[in-house]
This record gives sequence, structure tokens and C-alpha cells, in this order.
Amino acid sequence: MKGLTKLVKREEVQSLSKEQKAEMKVMLIEQEPTTYGIDRQIWTGKIIKEVIQQKWEVKLKDSRIYDILKKLGLSHQKAYRDYENADSEQQQKFVATIKKNCKN
Repeated sequence: MKGLTKLVKREEVQSLSKEQKAEMKVMLIEQEPTTYGIDRQIWTGKIIKEVIQQKWEVKLKDSRIYDILKKLGLSHQKAYRDYENADSEQQQKFVATIKKNCKN
């Protein structure tokens, strides 16, 4: 019967220490992905996962990232464009001001 089961050995670390989680929270609040050589300004689950792997050599699943964010008191928010409330007159004034300032 022993031959029918094998112990699962995980070669890769799959969790963060309390210190790493605290450092991660500061990182997400005070820094941008560009600090870590990533050409983006906004943190995403995929980017967080990549930075964790780069910084601490810890591989996590996407779902685990969101669990950690929740435990750290952070929320994952999806960005979206909201053009419905845009005031086209104000937009045109803004563009005119920018063009005027660029010429000067």
C-alpha cells in the first residue's frame, strides 16, 4: 500500500512571512511597479505576483495575491474609463489651454 501514495514535495516556497507581507503592503502603498523595472504605473495582481517572485523568490497563484491583499486591509480595484460624466465643453477648454501653454 505504501507504493500507491507519494508525498508531495514542494520545491518552491509558496508563502510570505509576516515581515514580507508588511514590506509588501508598504511597497504597494508607497511605490510603483517602475521601481522594480516594470513598465507600468499601476499595480495589478499579475505585476504583484511578478515582483514577489523577483524580490523574494516566492511563487504564488493569482488567487493567493488577492487573499493576501484582503488580509493586509487593501482592496483590489479594477480601473475603468468613465466617459459618461465627461463635460465636452470643459474638455475642449482644457485642450485649448494645453495647446496655448505648449506654444508659449
